[in-house]
Amino acid sequence: MANFAHQRSAAYGSVQRQQQRQQLLGLNAFDRHKKMMADYVNLYGGKLPQPQQTVKTDLDVLHEKYRFIRSEEDDSEDSWGARLAQRYYAKLFKEYCIADLARYKEGKVGMRWRSEAEVIAGKGQFICGAKGCDERRGLASYEVNFGYSEAGEQKQALVKLRVCPEHAMQLNYRKNKQLLKAQAKSQKRAGKERDAPERAKHGHAEPAEGREADGGEIVAGIILGPSCLGRIKGYSQAIWPTAVTLTNGKKYDSLQTFNVVANVGLIFFMFLMGMELDRSLLRRKWKHSVPIAVSAILFPFGVGVASSLWMYDVNKEGAAIGWGPDKTAFTLFAGSSMSFTAFPVLAAILTSLNLLNSEVGLQAMSCAAIDDVLAWSTLAIASSFSKSGSPVDGLYTCLLAALYVAAMCFLVRPVLVWSHAWLAKRNLQTHRYYLCFIFIMVIASAFTTEVIGIHAFFGAFMAGLMMPTTAHYADELFHRMDLVVMEVLLPLFFASSGLRTNVGTLNTARYWGLTLAHHLDGVIALNVGLSLGILSQRMFTMLILMAVVTTIMTTPAMCLRSQDGGRMVDGWGM
Repeated sequence: MANFAHQRSAAYGSVQRQQQRQQLLGLNAFDRHKKMMADYVNLYGGKLPQPQQTVKTDLDVLHEKYRFIRSEEDDSEDSWGARLAQRYYAKLFKEYCIADLARYKEGKVGMRWRSEAEVIAGKGQFICGAKGCDERRGLASYEVNFGYSEAGEQKQALVKLRVCPEHAMQLNYRKNKQLLKAQAKSQKRAGKERDAPERAKHGHAEPAEGREADGGEIVAGIILGPSCLGRIKGYSQAIWPTAVTLTNGKKYDSLQTFNVVANVGLIFFMFLMGMELDRSLLRRKWKHSVPIAVSAILFPFGVGVASSLWMYDVNKEGAAIGWGPDKTAFTLFAGSSMSFTAFPVLAAILTSLNLLNSEVGLQAMSCAAIDDVLAWSTLAIASSFSKSGSPVDGLYTCLLAALYVAAMCFLVRPVLVWSHAWLAKRNLQTHRYYLCFIFIMVIASAFTTEVIGIHAFFGAFMAGLMMPTTAHYADELFHRMDLVVMEVLLPLFFASSGLRTNVGTLNTARYWGLTLAHHLDGVIALNVGLSLGILSQRMFTMLILMAVVTTIMTTPAMCLRSQDGGRMVDGWGM
């Protein structure tokens, strides 16, 4: 009899399992989940979220009050339904996670396992897995690497995160931002490369458009200065008066006023140079670029330092009795002036050769940027030694400069980034008041470095480095400043270099053979050296003349190359 009862129960249980399976297959995923969780809670405890109104069916009443309908399998925790519910719950517990996206803009996502109530309710599986979100529609699944601690041991797990479209954008915010930035840069570079052959055919080059004219501006200054027209009797006093007495009794020097305006052009040009450096490129390439850049700068810097030991005495010849610059400042100046890479000119050449986006072009640009930063920093140190007059004071100035750089990096830049992001949301990043604030910031930064004991150009350069450089904002700011700085103020700076050049001081062939400057970026360094008293008038003239000659040679060479066709073989110009 017992054997018959057992067989009857097994047959009935098999039929019931088939019916349960068919019932589960007929449900959708969410209803099947609720059924499994209900079975799990009934058998193993826990709490189900109660609906607002519970309606019992006749079958529920029969199951509660009439024992004869219940099978022996229903009372056993080893039944097929119980085992299925337990396996389903155990699988879900570490398959999905909950995410906190409050700091998504910083690229930080907090994750945790789901609680029992969340597993039963379907939070993170059928409801958005973002903290505080109850959206059920349009959920997308992501596999995320979840690092967690269990029993004091650090573990990693690949889990699922299901979020709504809004939180999916937050989850991928950093990635999408980088893709958009890279896409904007590639479109900008593609546009420049597309126009480069036509521009090169007419002797133009991007992005250093118009830079070849700077040599002519220096020549114009030389003609207007003491080298040519200045030799005419009465010309200098009539055009460039140096001792005019004003009504208040003060002496007025027209050249000094001209140089002040020219230095304003230098300050804003250095600001644009700082903005022009691609910091993202430096971050991507620094591991390979730093060793190359340092090795590339060591040779010219060493040549400059070695030549300074002999040129120091030549620099003092013809100067006033007792005049002489600080030897440390002169040595650092000679090394740094030989180390500049003519960054804009290099960019123009690579663009005209369609190499700017190649591996060679990117490597060359990153190395040139690092070399220029090192060269300008060395020139700033030379400026501090020249103004202080002693090594101890020079080191003190360098310490103040280091504190200034730290303040710019950790105080000023976060404020600029935050203000730019706040204004960008309201489309006010190019508002005139904000642009006025930027101009004031540039002047204040330049003034600070001048007070510290370093030339004002370094403060303007640092202000440019700290600026946010999103593609649209950088283009708009360059467009607004380019006309005034590059076409008005900077030509005055180069013309002032010519006005201070006196070819008559080169009265022997020996001095004509000492022209060592190699490009117009060095002209800025030469003017800094003259204003700081590191260079004499004669040495300044020698170096300026060579800068003019090498710059004027650049444009014909580029035109000849574009006329030859400039075939490209494997990415290299032939």
